[in-house]
Amino acid sequence: MLWGSNRRLQSREYRVESKTGGLLTVGFKAFVLLTGIIVFSALFLNNVFAGISNYIIYYAANDGGPNWRILSANVYPDRTERQLAIDLGPAGSLDAAHAFSQSVLIEDNGTYVMYYAGHDGSNWRILKATSVDGVKWVKQGVCLNLGAKGAFDSEHVVYPCVLKDGRLYKMWYTAYDGKGHWRIGYAESQDGTIFKNRQIALDIGPAQALDAVHVHTPVVIKSGGIYIMYYAGYGGNPLAWRILRATSSDGINWSKQGLVLDIGQKQGPDAQNLLPGSVIFEEGVFKMWYWAHGDIWKILYAQSYNGVDWEKKGIFLDAGPVRSLDFRGLAVPAVYRYEEKK
Repeated sequence: MLWGSNRRLQSREYRVESKTGGLLTVGFKAFVLLTGIIVFSALFLNNVFAGISNYIIYYAANDGGPNWRILSANVYPDRTERQLAIDLGPAGSLDAAHAFSQSVLIEDNGTYVMYYAGHDGSNWRILKATSVDGVKWVKQGVCLNLGAKGAFDSEHVVYPCVLKDGRLYKMWYTAYDGKGHWRIGYAESQDGTIFKNRQIALDIGPAQALDAVHVHTPVVIKSGGIYIMYYAGYGGNPLAWRILRATSSDGINWSKQGLVLDIGQKQGPDAQNLLPGSVIFEEGVFKMWYWAHGDIWKILYAQSYNGVDWEKKGIFLDAGPVRSLDFRGLAVPAVYRYEEKK
């Protein structure tokens, strides 16, 4: 799904009259403006997401070609605007093949910082970009390179989740050593650019466990002095990606808490696999945006009042119209509210 040759973007313009699917029923028109922004103007909206608006969501997108890029979507009460955020780099660069799996935070001075995975055609590495407005991004290069030969992260480092905890930047990421299992690593930084002290944070489970084969895609929040990780485990019967939970007092030593979201019903949008993307705790509610596969990858939404028992709410962001940048798949959402910007 993720590897392939570089295919450059071309200008696209299209119009779509209506779309129906899942819990979301919307009639809309879509236009690609000269700015590159795709505007979906809702004519009729009747779904479970009333009030779930004024968010910006960054996500990896596929247009039907071999490459993935990072888009952003501004979600307003009456419309959604999508646009390209991070494009592929030039031939020979660390993100020439893919830009994928992003984590976004906002510094105290208002600077947007994105940590994302770049693929050069052979390996994944974690890169950094900055922005003054969250729209136009300047790439800053690698911030977590491959580990030493034989290390748990010697082949790939991908799916960063970065939390600024006091003055320390803490990163959890997915790592691969080429020996058959993905694990979750941890690294930290004083400046948010060079990450050190890498180590395994979460390992695979025992045989027959839901994470017996892989642990993957960490999403970490801190609540009441406790670190909570939602992660994807691969295992079980049927063999699939599911969302699991772990807790920690220090962010390094974790206690697994088990399954929180299982695969859905046959023919549903999460019938085959689901993985976490972003979790926010606000107004007494845990809100999760996750990416799931039924027919294609889409972004779904769930809520919880205790962080353990979750209720699925359906598709939050569906694939775009034919020939759009995201009509063949959306993955790894990173979400925040506009009010969070200082």
